Amino acid sequence: GNGFDLAHNLETSYPQFIKYLVDSNRDNVIHKDLFIRPVEMFYEELRRINHYDIHLRNTVKNNLLIQLILNHFLQNWSDVEELYFRHLYNIGENSATYDKPEIINKEFDQIKSALIQYLEEQETRPAIDSYNKLFKTLDSENTLVLNFNYTNTIENLYSETLTNSKELHFHGELGSITNPIVFGYAATHNE
Repeated sequence: GNGFDLAHNLETSYPQFIKYLVDSNRDNVIHKDLFIRPVEMFYEELRRINHYDIHLRNTVKNNLLIQLILNHFLQNWSDVEELYFRHLYNIGENSATYDKPEIINKEFDQIKSALIQYLEEQETRPAIDSYNKLFKTLDSENTLVLNFNYTNTIENLYSETLTNSKELHFHGELGSITNPIVFGYAATHNE
């Protein structure tokens, strides 16, 4: 899972991604499908002002992203997939934020595209000796490595160690046409 990438000092968590989006669109709008105008302050500065929600609504055009940022600020929570599913599930309800799935799907795709770009910019870090030893021990034709990450950290760092094993990117992989990224979400936390 993502802990593997985090152990390699890759900034692949959703909170790190949200901070990147805010900070990278501070002076100029880089993600034009997500932002109306520059955010004008760094993530930490934005988090400290009293009316950051009003500032976000005047700066960010993607409502799903606004909610992700607010959820992160208010609850230190930023689960993209769960928020997306909750909105899909509520379409048609009186209290629904979205009245058509096409709108939230478009906003979700915009965030997904920005996430893919962000993850592709992550620099490969050095291999970790204990993982090298583990993979060397497990390497055989009978070994299937289930990778729940979108990144290619295992291939980039451990391909010389895992010469006989096969790997399956469960949620897709960056840069793959045949196995594109699939966000994982479930109806409940129990699924």
